Amino acid sequence: MAETWPASLPADPRREGYKPPRAGKNVLSSQTDGGRPKRRRLFTAVPAFVEISWRWSVSDWETYWLPFLHTTLADGALAFTWTEPLTGEEYEAHIVDGAQGVDTAMGPGHNVIVSVRLEVI
Repeated sequence: MAETWPASLPADPRREGYKPPRAGKNVLSSQTDGGRPKRRRLFTAVPAFVEISWRWSVSDWETYWLPFLHTTLADGALAFTWTEPLTGEEYEAHIVDGAQGVDTAMGPGHNVIVSVRLEVI
């Protein structure tokens, strides 16, 4: 069962750099002697990935995100419930590469920008 996103932590992502769920590599292309390359789908189902970032205050990051990541998600090993902001569809997702896959940078003002790549289950 997936963990629940903390209610006290804003879930709305930044618009900059948001890439909605899309399938990973699933097409094999083979060059032919003449004409266009042959292409075929490798699998009927592949995981989808999302690139997403949030901007929070340093206080929210420290008080809500870090305990959620390290304790609730066991350093990113566990899945959590995530709502896709464009469609409102709810997914289970986990952070690719766990806590190592989380990129944190100082934002404008007293804010932190947290960027992750999610695998949507």
